Amino acid sequence: GASIQRLKAIAAAKNMALVAGFAEAADGVIYNSAVLVRADGTTEIYRKCHLYGDLERRAFRASDAPAAVFEIGGMKAAMVICYDVEFPEHVRSAALAGAELLIVPTALAASMTNRVIPDKVVPVRALENQLFVIYADLTGSDGVFDYEGHSVICSPDGAHLASAGRGEA
Repeated sequence: GASIQRLKAIAAAKNMALVAGFAEAADGVIYNSAVLVRADGTTEIYRKCHLYGDLERRAFRASDAPAAVFEIGGMKAAMVICYDVEFPEHVRSAALAGAELLIVPTALAASMTNRVIPDKVVPVRALENQLFVIYADLTGSDGVFDYEGHSVICSPDGAHLASAGRGEA
């Protein structure tokens, strides 16, 4: 659609790859999906497998396809979305398929309880699977939810290599 075409134009102009979440209409249903767009215009699409809460379950169909491994920046990578990272077997299947990097776009609702995901769960997934994890969290509010806004990059030993919180660039 037009949004992905615009992402392709930005990726090409900036010579970079971009990841964005979107509602994908396919096969007569709607999926909670993420797209990775490379500078050359090629794309990878992942459909979320583990839907969180009644609101998401009413809006989307869950996929049963595992995270596919693809190449980006000389690394083998895979994508999962938000809640998917909380399922160890889901991340493990990507690692066993050869992923060295896991890309996780997320929209984590703001709460002290949810803070455990970027602070504890994401580093553990990196460590137990010996891969890098990029956990890119939404920040701000959409009028329905306020978002945690806590993004992290973790190394295969579980260390935080970088992080950004609300209002940080």
